[in-house]
Amino acid sequence: MQEIDPIARQMLPQFLKNRERDAALLITLLAETNWEEIRRIAHNMKGTGGAFGLMQISDIGDEMEQAALRHDENAINTGVQKLEETLGTLSKEFA
Repeated sequence: MQEIDPIARQMLPQFLKNRERDAALLITLLAETNWEEIRRIAHNMKGTGGAFGLMQISDIGDEMEQAALRHDENAINTGVQKLEETLGTLSKEFA
């Protein structure tokens, strides 16, 4: 189990819900080829994941941010899948 600051732990359920919404939004934005908004969401995910000590979220955000800059649809799809899998694992770990 990961070590999370007690204050951050209280905010974690909402953080995870917000990332679930991001995953769904990223799919919509990808269909619209809105690369700048995909990049912005991924960049924020990279920062907030690190702030919570969840480096796997931060790493996924970084990968998707770089993919958005390249307009790499496949990498964004892969990133969303990784995000959803990671969120499922974290939800169980911190339930």
